[in-house]
Amino acid sequence: MTTSPFASLVQQILDAPHEQERAWPLNPFPRGPRPGCATERIALALLDVHPGWLEAFELRRIAECERGALAWGVRYLAERGRIRSIPSFRHPGYRRYQAVPLGDDDAS
Repeated sequence: MTTSPFASLVQQILDAPHEQERAWPLNPFPRGPRPGCATERIALALLDVHPGWLEAFELRRIAECERGALAWGVRYLAERGRIRSIPSFRHPGYRRYQAVPLGDDDAS
């Protein structure tokens, strides 16, 4: 009895020696933002003015970071519940940011 080419191919794959799964190398960097990065400077700037609010242009000036770094930093901090964001009084397209200190259960 002859076997189909597909069945033969499947059997060859199953009989082939399997490589062991490679473990990913450990990440040499600690978790979270690196010291001195834009995200850390944004968080520190917001904590310095807490309970006040800062707009994006103020954060860029204080944290000395570019627009993309600011966008990434506030997104990272917001996803982790470290900042609050509300629409600005100037225009709903602009945002205002406030730090949420550790232990503050009123994070909305």
